[in-house]
Amino acid sequence: MNALLEMNFFQPTPENIAIGLQVVLIGVVSVFSILSLIWGVLTIFGLFFNKKPKKTKEIAPVPAPVKAESAPDESEIVAVLAAAIAMAESESSGVKFRVVSFNRK
Repeated sequence: MNALLEMNFFQPTPENIAIGLQVVLIGVVSVFSILSLIWGVLTIFGLFFNKKPKKTKEIAPVPAPVKAESAPDESEIVAVLAAAIAMAESESSGVKFRVVSFNRK
């Protein structure tokens, strides 16, 4: 006991380094052993309590085909490109430009 009281724990002596390494080793081993124990318990619980129901062979109903939108015609594409070019040019000249949407019926 007197030897521990006489040791200066603030100096990095070989004895202090050895004690520190022992403490670190014991801590790491204990943490990983507890983690492996928890992992093992959870694995065993999974085997007992994770019962998957038996799959029955059921034929899934075929979904109704979705009506695809028609591709835009060439005039719509030209109109969109013209509006984008006009807007880009108006920003550089300082003129305000507003795109208005028109829907066909």
